[in-house]
Amino acid sequence: MLASADAVTLDAANELNDVARKRYCDPAIATISAWLVLVTSLEINDFRYFLKLAYGRKAKDKGNIENIGRRGKHYLIDNVFLSDNNYVASLVAIRLGLRDAIIDAVILYFLTYAVVVGLTWSDVDVESNFLLIIRGISYMVSASMLASIGWKIPLWLGFYRKSNFNFLKDTSSIAPQAVLDHVFEGSSLASFRYQVRLGVGKHTISFVILLLPFYVNLKVHIYFISLLVGLVFGCVYQYTVFMLRQRYKRHRGMVAMGASAVLLLISSAVFMAGIRFIDIVWNWNLRLAYWKIGVLSYFLWLTLCLIILGMYYYEQKLFILAEDDENQEEELVVEKKKGDDIQMSEEYDTTGKVEAETVLPGEDKRYSTGCSESEEPMNNRANRRDLYRKDSMESYIYETVYFDRITLTGRSLSRTRLERESTDDRDKTTKEIHDEIAAVDEPNRNIKWYHRLPFLPVWHVLRRQNATTWSCCRKNSDFYKQPCQYKVWHVFVNILRILIRLVALFLTVIVITSTAETRTALAKLPESFKISYEKQNEGAVCAFDEKFGNIREFASKDEAHLANYTIAHCGPCGACSTWNDLQVQYSTRHSLALLGRKCAQKTILGGAEAAFDCVETTIGFKGDCARCWVDSFLCSKTFCSFIFLQSTITNRIANFKVSPKHVTSAMCSEASCEAGNPGAFVRCSGANRRKMGIKSDIKRPLDEQCRIVDVDDWGSFFGLE
Repeated sequence: MLASADAVTLDAANELNDVARKRYCDPAIATISAWLVLVTSLEINDFRYFLKLAYGRKAKDKGNIENIGRRGKHYLIDNVFLSDNNYVASLVAIRLGLRDAIIDAVILYFLTYAVVVGLTWSDVDVESNFLLIIRGISYMVSASMLASIGWKIPLWLGFYRKSNFNFLKDTSSIAPQAVLDHVFEGSSLASFRYQVRLGVGKHTISFVILLLPFYVNLKVHIYFISLLVGLVFGCVYQYTVFMLRQRYKRHRGMVAMGASAVLLLISSAVFMAGIRFIDIVWNWNLRLAYWKIGVLSYFLWLTLCLIILGMYYYEQKLFILAEDDENQEEELVVEKKKGDDIQMSEEYDTTGKVEAETVLPGEDKRYSTGCSESEEPMNNRANRRDLYRKDSMESYIYETVYFDRITLTGRSLSRTRLERESTDDRDKTTKEIHDEIAAVDEPNRNIKWYHRLPFLPVWHVLRRQNATTWSCCRKNSDFYKQPCQYKVWHVFVNILRILIRLVALFLTVIVITSTAETRTALAKLPESFKISYEKQNEGAVCAFDEKFGNIREFASKDEAHLANYTIAHCGPCGACSTWNDLQVQYSTRHSLALLGRKCAQKTILGGAEAAFDCVETTIGFKGDCARCWVDSFLCSKTFCSFIFLQSTITNRIANFKVSPKHVTSAMCSEASCEAGNPGAFVRCSGANRRKMGIKSDIKRPLDEQCRIVDVDDWGSFFGLE
């Protein structure tokens, strides 16, 4: 009965194994592409929103900046600054910065794809378990991205405020300072455009290293299909969020939580698929029903996702409680100022505070209203216990979800509108207005060709990320002003990000380097086979005198027989052609490969002497024979270490097949370390199991076994059986 269940399980594993090797779309690439569509939209509209608000303030009152923004909504749509050429030129600079960032992303992603594919395509074994491991990880990364989108839905639908518990940020926080410098500090259009480029680039660059392992053996058409699927999904998702915001203004909370739950369920299913792919390789549950590990992983992942969603909900409650305390203080102030001429509806208009604190960063005290950048207070007219504003006005979220506002042609700023609102420049296009102002800003600016490449932006983005990552190490940073839970989260997230990138880089380096080792081994293998096996039954032999036990070498088997000697093994005698070592060859015939691997691992940390002690005590070879084995270990460490690491990851560490069709560490060792290219283990040791005609744990064809040995049964000869 158990055997029957195992057979069914094995059949299911084989069927899923076949399905897993067929790749039509890489889920990690697709979901990351979709995420980049979403955050690019958010980032660009962040710049546009802050720019509109800043010019609205500037148009209202250039001399009293602190009071501007209390009625920001009216000034955002005021026609005065919409006809301002500087504002129009800034919008064009945002569009050009987006174009530059997209070009950077295309160059980076296609360049890294070409490098990885070029280094791994030709010699990677398509049937390798390593590809299944990568496939499983791809599904798990996709599940993480879907979960992140699910956690963000309440925020994007206006149900939640900005959270400080972010693993993936949807905006870079570059826009507020960039707009401040450009509008109020006089930075040039070129500088503002470059900041837009960095803002979008911060999102795209963060996934470059993570995607490297998924390029391994990935065909070009699958790569393009994955990108296309992600882009389409991202655009459709954006538009769906926009429509939900418009249609369900009164039931936004229910819609947000429902949509979030659906995405988390989908994320759990994708995570389960990834675990099952990895289980194909590692056989975690070979004697259990095959679906059990899938169901277990599904509910564990779903539980984790719901815990994080609950953490976000708890944070929103804390925002509300904190706001209630602020309102009590405000009511006391109102009572004291009842006789004043100031209108309280304007003085304590929370909506104005939202825009005042979101447009200009708190670092510059001239433009700050004292509100936290992460908290967006709710409208006073809304119920304080609601988690969303039913009558909320335009916010940074409002414009981010309408993807038609992001166009490379700049049609969101129509020429007809400019002609209607501007009398001085009615015949000029927006690009011409931008070019004129840019020429005045920097008349001698000469852009070098290499400035258009993504390398300088990558460097600047990495510097910014490094400053953010290690902000906890600077005593004067804002990190020390945060509550304890945010500090813990900041440290945890940054450590996790570093570990994820290191793992991705580690896997990529392993597969690239193991591919190079495979190329070398495959090139050497024919010559190694020729030297070792072509004439092994015709050349010198090592024989012994059964009467006295003497062991000596003869030029041929005929000479040995004429001298009344019994042939012990093919080939010349060596350091392992002693009675002790010959007996060890037979007694460890089913375990020598594994024992040798364990001793070889000693060279990693303990060096040659630790490996030598292991060979003598664990295996049983003595003296010079043990030295030959240690030299072989060191040779394999030099030429085959990454193939060994790859086999460890893919659960093929016990696969000792030696043939051009199977890329194993045993094959690599034989190609590089046995026949003098450069290792010479066979000549050094003399005796080994295949030369003694012993069938071992390494399966070999008959033409690789010595057929002239005179001992038919070594077990009986040594009295072991």
